[in-house]
Amino acid sequence: MLHLNPKESEIRILPAVKGKAKNLGEFRVDTLNKTLELSVLETKGTNTRLLTRFVSAQGDMLGGYYLQPKELPTPNQLLRPARLTPGPTSQKLFLGSYSYDVDEFAQGLYSINLQGEMKYYDFGKLSHFYEYRSSLATSLRMKARALRKEAKGNAPIKQYRMFFHHVLPHPQGYALIGELFEPITEVEYGRSETSIRSGFKQLSVHAFVCVFDANGTLLWDNSFKLTHNKKLVSTYAWDNSPIIHKAISPEGDVIMAYMKDSEIFYKVLQAKSSSSDRIPIQLPKATDKRMTSSQEDIQHWYGTNFITYGFQRISSKQEPSRTVFYLQQVAFK
Repeated sequence: MLHLNPKESEIRILPAVKGKAKNLGEFRVDTLNKTLELSVLETKGTNTRLLTRFVSAQGDMLGGYYLQPKELPTPNQLLRPARLTPGPTSQKLFLGSYSYDVDEFAQGLYSINLQGEMKYYDFGKLSHFYEYRSSLATSLRMKARALRKEAKGNAPIKQYRMFFHHVLPHPQGYALIGELFEPITEVEYGRSETSIRSGFKQLSVHAFVCVFDANGTLLWDNSFKLTHNKKLVSTYAWDNSPIIHKAISPEGDVIMAYMKDSEIFYKVLQAKSSSSDRIPIQLPKATDKRMTSSQEDIQHWYGTNFITYGFQRISSKQEPSRTVFYLQQVAFK
């Protein structure tokens, strides 16, 4: 890590930690405490521990923790990198996932405090995890199968790759938001017979939210089915870019949204209910018609407000066809 201060003539090299990129769980700036926070998962043989470091705005090492989990669910399960909760250093929690046998796929979630006390939540124990399936009966069958396999210490019924967003403060504690993908192996052929690229598609399954209290106890969960995203990436360079964007209302509602073909797909999630819909991007005039769109996206702005942007090719009976760049506010109230 490097520390750059425009008022100083030299760039300082900061003491840091070494490890594989996949073991980096957190690397962000805490604007409230004015510190840089990072967490790394360290594995030596069968021993696993979590390392965290806190660096001041001046580049000084403020301290950190080595956390050795007190127990694991079963001998075949492995911890994966964790996110740090926002707030005072003394009240930090690690929120992450664990896997079965290999660290590539997620099987469940865990929370750990600074004393090393851990709590585990298999996906089968979440209330809404399997609701992305085609029917309620199918989701209930998958949930029952997952619980049976967990009880026997067997491998999970599905292999999920997971992306975690930064943990957000919530009126009840903390909100952990994640996205799950199912890998689909396939081969892409190039222009010649020797030009072959092996890879896998990341089939977006769903996004989910888990709300924890200050002690790391899971209070409730809910999910948002994703149906419009599929991509082919290299086996050696998986793209962890998020699909959904999120916000939390003062009442504790979790809002998730993403864009596809000039439409906003969103869902408002609560502990025991949810509501979803899709809304189109507004065109400049009532007589306009969208022909094509490109480079579109939606971003969280502030509070429960989002901003959408992109390029559109528009035709009109009254004017020549034109390309416009749009910028629109979307407010959830």
